[in-house]
Amino acid sequence: MPNKNSSVFISLVTYKTKIDDIKRLLSMKYNESFCIQIFDNSADDKLWIFCKQNNLPYIRSINNIGFGAGHNKNIEIFKKNNNNFDFVLILNPDIEITKDKILSLVKSYKSSADVGLLSPLLLNSDSSAQRQYQKIKPLHLFVFHHFLKKNKFLLGAKYKELYDVELLHGPCLLIRSYLFDLIGGFDQRYFLYFEDLDLSMQIRHLNKRVVIDSNISVIHRLQRESSSNFKLFLIHLSSLFKFYLKNKNFYKENYLQTK
Repeated sequence: MPNKNSSVFISLVTYKTKIDDIKRLLSMKYNESFCIQIFDNSADDKLWIFCKQNNLPYIRSINNIGFGAGHNKNIEIFKKNNNNFDFVLILNPDIEITKDKILSLVKSYKSSADVGLLSPLLLNSDSSAQRQYQKIKPLHLFVFHHFLKKNKFLLGAKYKELYDVELLHGPCLLIRSYLFDLIGGFDQRYFLYFEDLDLSMQIRHLNKRVVIDSNISVIHRLQRESSSNFKLFLIHLSSLFKFYLKNKNFYKENYLQTK
């Protein structure tokens, strides 16, 4: 049985995910420090059978309810089973992470009382750094940079251990459980894309820091699907406009006043 007083709940939302991406997580399913549960938006029979055979907690959704809504539902169901946890780790299946690195993330988070959202350094398979954060900027610049694929930034050459960023992309995000509840989880108006940037914004509203720990790195096998799939591109564009409409006042107060 899962540990009902684990420190970290690892939430995975899958959609037509390869079994190989799940296999490496088996060693973390029952651990004194964390528990894991999968919420499957694709109702994949192969994944369901695999999880059942390996006693891996699995929730099957009849319909694809989206990334953020999937995590919200996964966390809600886990809590209803009387499971207590201090942190939520929002994890994509294409992240390669170890137990020790999860524990290091928790230790790093606890090292500063004003941290609200934390990510490790994201690396490509060749160990080069990925572009994983964004800056608050005008909508037209964001759209322009998106088409040029320069809308994300690398960490500077002389970054410190906890590097403060404005908006954080989230294939691997650690947040305290009570903070996640306080902001109402992910905004479910975003079906896909920008829910992580919006989460960053809500954390900033609480005067908490959004940070990357450059001393902890994980491999992210990034797939930029929205660049080649027109339907996903339209979803991406729709989420972009939702994000700016929702956060336009914050942008005016924090970006324009510095100009």
